[in-house]
Amino acid sequence: MLVARRDQGFTVSGHRHETRHRVRIGAGRDGKFTAYHHALWDLNGRADRDPPIFMRSPSDLPVIFALESAVDELAVKPAMDPAELRRINDTDKNRVSGKPYSSRSLMACHDAASAALGWKSRNPGRALCATAIG
Repeated sequence: MLVARRDQGFTVSGHRHETRHRVRIGAGRDGKFTAYHHALWDLNGRADRDPPIFMRSPSDLPVIFALESAVDELAVKPAMDPAELRRINDTDKNRVSGKPYSSRSLMACHDAASAALGWKSRNPGRALCATAIG
């Protein structure tokens, strides 16, 4: 049996690669996105640390989390429900090719989450992250 001390825990097991994000989203008064910029800093390994290893979820998970968090924060300024902001900016076709998607259930998922989490009764002046953290 191997028993690692707390300070050894960071070197005897793998970890996801470290990322830092700067996300900027512009939107009109109606909530329609007008601009999007996402700068990503990604650390794949250093000489003084073990390199990151494969994790069970896709490596783009931190990128999606950063984007979704930014959309939640954007919804605070117009006191808009975050699911409604996503609905306003949703599309049924690929904006590059113009081809329709074969299936589209994203807004049904947002509606179910909104109902389950009680988003309509939350304080619209606070970001979801701030509400969850305290």
